[in-house]
Amino acid sequence: MDETPVYFDMCGGDTHTIKGSKDVLQKSTGHDKTRFTVVLAVSASGVKLPPMLIFKNLKNIPTLPAGKSWPSGRTFGT
Repeated sequence: MDETPVYFDMCGGDTHTIKGSKDVLQKSTGHDKTRFTVVLAVSASGVKLPPMLIFKNLKNIPTLPAGKSWPSGRTFGT
């Protein structure tokens, strides 16, 4: 079993600006540190189990319109 954090805003480490500029602007959505956790697991017999997604402070579990469903193995938690 492995728990891996995934960031919503995965900003690149590269910046582009004019040489000699004193200020460098880095654009961001403001969610630099907001993340969720993906849990991956494999059984003893080698079968990969479906991933589990864990969201912190999830108030309402997302819903889909009638007739639609989440992909199998998609799980939400808080």
